[in-house]
Amino acid sequence: MSTNEPDSRSQADFYQERAKEFVELHDQVDTSVHLLDSLESFLSTFQKDLDAVAGQISELQDRSKDIEGRLKSRRRIERPLSSLLSDITIAPSLATTILDTNVGEPWLEAIEQFEKRLITSRSRTRVKAARDLGEVAEGLRIVAATKLRGFFLALFQPIRGSVTTNMQRQAPTVANELQRAYVGAARVYYETGFRRYARSLTWIKARTPEKFEPIASIDERQAELNLGRLQHAKLDGPAVTLSYMADNKNHKEPVEGLLRSLFLVFMDNATAEYTFISSFFASSPSPPSVEASLSLLTPTAVVPTPTMMATPDTIAFAESRSPVNSEYEGSSRHVSGAMPGLGGIVPVVSSKEDQALVDAIWRQTMDPVMEYCQNFVKTVLDPMPGAIPLLTMIRLAEEIVTEIQKRRCPPAENFIFGIRIQMWPVFQKAMHDHIESLKKLAEGTSSGYFSRTSPITDATVTKAARHYVNFFNSFVYLTEHEEETMIFSNLQRLRDELTKLMNRHTEKITDVVAKATAQSALYEVILQCLSNGTQHTAHLKLQKEIAHWAYLDEEAKRKIVSAAPGTTTPTSLDDAREAFLVELASYQLALKKSAMICDAETRQVEEYQREKERIEQEHITLRRQIEELKVALEHAQMLRRRKIEYDSVAERVNTLPPRDELEQSIEALENDMAAIRTEQESQSRAIQNQKASLEFIIADLTSLRFTGKDKEEKDDATNSARATPLPDGTDDSVTGLSADPLARTTSSFGTQSERMSGKGNDDDGSSPRNTEGSGSKEDDIEMGEVEEEDEDPRDKSPKKKARDEELEEGEASDLSSVLSDPPDE
Repeated sequence: MSTNEPDSRSQADFYQERAKEFVELHDQVDTSVHLLDSLESFLSTFQKDLDAVAGQISELQDRSKDIEGRLKSRRRIERPLSSLLSDITIAPSLATTILDTNVGEPWLEAIEQFEKRLITSRSRTRVKAARDLGEVAEGLRIVAATKLRGFFLALFQPIRGSVTTNMQRQAPTVANELQRAYVGAARVYYETGFRRYARSLTWIKARTPEKFEPIASIDERQAELNLGRLQHAKLDGPAVTLSYMADNKNHKEPVEGLLRSLFLVFMDNATAEYTFISSFFASSPSPPSVEASLSLLTPTAVVPTPTMMATPDTIAFAESRSPVNSEYEGSSRHVSGAMPGLGGIVPVVSSKEDQALVDAIWRQTMDPVMEYCQNFVKTVLDPMPGAIPLLTMIRLAEEIVTEIQKRRCPPAENFIFGIRIQMWPVFQKAMHDHIESLKKLAEGTSSGYFSRTSPITDATVTKAARHYVNFFNSFVYLTEHEEETMIFSNLQRLRDELTKLMNRHTEKITDVVAKATAQSALYEVILQCLSNGTQHTAHLKLQKEIAHWAYLDEEAKRKIVSAAPGTTTPTSLDDAREAFLVELASYQLALKKSAMICDAETRQVEEYQREKERIEQEHITLRRQIEELKVALEHAQMLRRRKIEYDSVAERVNTLPPRDELEQSIEALENDMAAIRTEQESQSRAIQNQKASLEFIIADLTSLRFTGKDKEEKDDATNSARATPLPDGTDDSVTGLSADPLARTTSSFGTQSERMSGKGNDDDGSSPRNTEGSGSKEDDIEMGEVEEEDEDPRDKSPKKKARDEELEEGEASDLSSVLSDPPDE
């Protein structure tokens, strides 16, 4: 007992002494429980807030997608609409130039623009606006063609005569000597100038030596995007470096700026020289023969008439009929005319022989210049510059080639194109060295000019990532087309090696959360540089690149979140806290990005609305201009109709003989008409006299007929008792009358005598009445009648019988009148 009591007392004392510690431990446990409860409530509240924010973000994304879809649809409509309006509309200044001004220098650009409008309006016939403008364009085309016809016809007048003083045809040795003298002088001039200029550029280049460094060894200061140096890839970039600037020892220029200055100076001098050579030294055609020249004076020569040149579409001039060009502008007419419109920047050589001649003269003149340019390019490429300056110089060469093509200088174009071809392998080698540098850095081998391998740190990986982003942004800025396979394939390889480097660096971290956090930090650096480094946000490659790194960043953050739950140790709580903070920061970054996207889309919508209003205003203005042009077209058409009428009247007037000949012919016709009137009057008087005489004759014949009838009645009464009886229906008086010529003559004036003459006897001469008839006949002859010859009665009776048989029923016999009796023969 005694032993147990001290044990119990010592045990009680032990607990009493540590009661305070137990109470503090209990309080700490309660405090921890309360903290855990508050943390749980805080986490639940935060989860609810996250759900609410996620819903708002989804709504914003839906709205953003809706706005983006509407914006894309409106952009699809805007571009063809704006292009259509810009293609078919005719500016008032262009119409005023064609309608109100004479043909001159402003017409070169005006006619070229007008021809483009005509082609576009004819190809857009389905568009109502194009059809409405078709009438205006057609009227302007007619006016322009009319003015150009008169202008060129006036220019063709001086070349009507033959030219015999052209040096190339008449004195070829002198022409060749002149050509050699010019080539020698120009060659010395260009050689001296370009030698001094290239030497000045070499001095400036020596002040800022640039050598190639791999991406793992590039200085951190070169990781920023330098838009000033990228501007040297354009023709309208910074100012050209001049020779006197080399005297200033503090003046410095990047290598791409020096090459740009040399290329621009070469382009201007080379194209200007080619223009002069092609205009001055092009071979002239042979003059026409004497027969061909004299053929213009023959009656069969083809001479243009107003009818042949009635319409501008039918204007044609035969080359064989045209005289030789003048010695002052002969070459320009034979080497010009291949550019659209009325001409181009330089004349175009007409044949391959002339082309070869001009190219040979140009090469003889510019050979030293091309040699100096080639030597300077070699100094630029060796030692090899950086990849970004190389691509800048390649883009500059492409711009120079395009401009030389517009100026039509094939030798210079081939030269610059060859330099561009030389630059591409150097660029490919530079990109390959960068890729190999990252590959060696990831593998842990030597990555630069040092033999020892430096350890991979966060700063090294971050620096490589920044340089990669600088490469990508610069290449996107210098690349307009998205199909540049050589450039973006190298960037893809560089990105793969950078990803391998990041993975190799983070593999050393054993903790999953820390590893994912390090990866997310690297990805965020790349995303921030991509978002802030360039203004070409609409480039498809840039959008894909941002999407790629954003996906990797999201995957890393998901790993952080998934590894956070299930830990209760203080270390796990700290890790969870850090993961939460990282998640919160990523959420804030995503929220800022969404806000930026919404602001950008809002600005784009506002810009679209402003552009739409501007297009509507332009449309209203164009409608008003179209109405004004319609009025001007009506006026021009009226003037054209009047001119056509005037031309037709003038043509008809020109076909008429002179006024003197017309007056003489009219006077002759009037004299002929007066003579005809006088002759007609005399003939009318003669006819009236003859008619009066005929009436007197008829009256006398009538009186004679009645006198003879009375005598015949008396004779018939005397001889009736002793005459032999005649058949029925026959009378002596009738027989006597039928045999009497006077009775036949007078019978045509009475129906009774006609019937009597039709029933007369054929016996002509057995009665005494014939004697009286003979007397009457003689009286008739005395009054102007022609006496008929006596015929045999045997020959006469058959003719009379035949004539009686030919008479139809109701006709009177022609034998009843001496006046109407036709001759027997």
